[in-house]
Amino acid sequence: MDNRSSMGSEEWRPTSATSSQSGAAMNWIVEHILTYPKVYCTLPLRTTYILNSTAASASDFRMTLLEHIASLPSQPLSLPPSFLCSFIKKCFPEDVNSVSFDQALTALDYLRNLEERRQRDYLAASEQDASDPRVLELKSRVSHICVWYNRALVGLRKWALIHELEIQPFRKYNCIAMLNTLYPLDEPDINHYLQAPELAKQRQQLWRYVTQCEKNPSTIDALKRSNGGWKTVHDSVHSYLRLAVDMIGKSEEVLSRPQSRQRGSIGSIESIELEKGSTLEKIVFELGGGIMSNSSSERSSIEPVPAGETYYDDEKTFYE
Repeated sequence: MDNRSSMGSEEWRPTSATSSQSGAAMNWIVEHILTYPKVYCTLPLRTTYILNSTAASASDFRMTLLEHIASLPSQPLSLPPSFLCSFIKKCFPEDVNSVSFDQALTALDYLRNLEERRQRDYLAASEQDASDPRVLELKSRVSHICVWYNRALVGLRKWALIHELEIQPFRKYNCIAMLNTLYPLDEPDINHYLQAPELAKQRQQLWRYVTQCEKNPSTIDALKRSNGGWKTVHDSVHSYLRLAVDMIGKSEEVLSRPQSRQRGSIGSIESIELEKGSTLEKIVFELGGGIMSNSSSERSSIEPVPAGETYYDDEKTFYE
């Protein structure tokens, strides 16, 4: 099962009272889905895992769907990037023994939400004056951020499955449920670099580890050591977060201060406002980048992507 629950063969026979209540509820569900279709593109990973881990009868699926919808706000909202970054950093510290794998699915949802926010703000900013140097700079950084996002996402998916494989006693069906949650069947393209064929290949590779681990648990060690281990994943996550927050801030600056409004003279009100905006952006970035750590050395441990450096040559090697 993937993000869509498969109705089991067990037939559910509602009572007359249940039929009346569920009929009204289903009408409300349909109205809500039609009003906010984007909210239902993907269920939260935690909800998906629950559905994947249980024998899904029609009543189970309906109850889970109702609970999920009831927990949604009446209007769609987006969490601030600083909060998303803080949660992800707290969930995935440098020491693998301190990682909150119980919160990993929520953190992966937040990682996707941050990337969607970055893409939305970037697209809005890129539609502004094409001659604006700030817009040109944003466009030059897109490929770098996509690479870091892919590395972070693939690495976190792998380690979430590793955690499930290490739980004793070993439960193969729970591991399969986690694999189906992280890599749904027929998953569509995520971006230009993570397309459906590559995602299917990654899923197949992890599936082999699930079957091998059942016979020989020591195979997990090889999976842990692959691609630089946890430290590489941690560094990729933190690099992506810093670059994503920086692009969101610069995109908002482009949208709020078009190039045509930046020509105030030195000392004018317009110039002072621009200076304040830049200072505020710097403060917000520092909070978003280091709110979960009091160590300045930790915040500076991940170097930004050097200008002009690319990572395309080793992309294929990284994902294999």
